Amino acid sequence: MPTISAEEKEIARFLEERFGERPRFFIHRDSPDDSFYIAVAVKEHFPGNDLVTCATNGTSNMPLYAADGTIYADTRLELVGTCRSGQESNFRELIYFAGRTIAKDRWACAPGVFLWNAVRRFGQFGDMEHLYFTTPFAQEGFVTHTFGSRKVSWLAVVPVSTAEVQFARANSTEQLEDHFVSRDVDWENLNRRSAL
Repeated sequence: MPTISAEEKEIARFLEERFGERPRFFIHRDSPDDSFYIAVAVKEHFPGNDLVTCATNGTSNMPLYAADGTIYADTRLELVGTCRSGQESNFRELIYFAGRTIAKDRWACAPGVFLWNAVRRFGQFGDMEHLYFTTPFAQEGFVTHTFGSRKVSWLAVVPVSTAEVQFARANSTEQLEDHFVSRDVDWENLNRRSAL
């Protein structure tokens, strides 16, 4: 069993408060003897029926790095995302992979960035191939908080298609999100077709 930090315990209490009850936690690591791990909290029927929300707890055990390799001294990251009921097993793997890439590989993550091929590496999911990181918009209360001595910001993880990434790069991520809203895109569906 991993040694749980005081900050992780506080994050677990925060998740319980946000979800209205204690979620199930799953420990993910690359191999059984790897000391690095991330717990993924899973809450069914949140934020609505037929939806499941997953959130990392442990990404913030590691510093957040900028693209130039320097450390962001003032904040660390945890991730949250929502999928359709029945898709949570695959979504747990995706959100763990994203948290692991940020923490273990020192990948620079911020709102508006894409993790290329992060979905495709786990199989075929409709047109979804990549992960998009944005300010949480469907998970109420997932804003920057201080847990112990650690300031933690939350980012939402949204699977996207190559065409959607290309649209965002040609226009902006704000226009991509506006397009999702105007087309009432079923963004929680891991197996959805591309909106573009």
